[in-house]
Amino acid sequence: MAYFGGVPGDVWCAMYHICMDGHLYHKEMPRWWLYADFIWVAAFVAAAVLFLRSDVKRRLIPFSLLLFLVFSRMIVASFGGGLLLIEFPILIYLAVIAVLSIRRVRRQHKIEIHHEAA
Repeated sequence: MAYFGGVPGDVWCAMYHICMDGHLYHKEMPRWWLYADFIWVAAFVAAAVLFLRSDVKRRLIPFSLLLFLVFSRMIVASFGGGLLLIEFPILIYLAVIAVLSIRRVRRQHKIEIHHEAA
């Protein structure tokens, strides 16, 4: 769920304050934009840690991809928007993994409740 908390902020960041000069390059941008970035970055880092601690198969893949998204945006500024062509498909892939993981957990929880009732 932490992942889905960060996606809107990441997409908004990509659409409104990434330019060819970099991330948050222009000084006239409102200060709250930085705070908004902090929220989605924190959500992605939390999601990465939760994936790493989970029992999801190949959990290092979503863990690494989430950290790549943070690194890509915050350290290399998405190369002035050039990495967005890679970042958006990664967001979609991670959404699919997150939804499948949530469905698996809910299904396991229902099975456990059914066995306890029997």
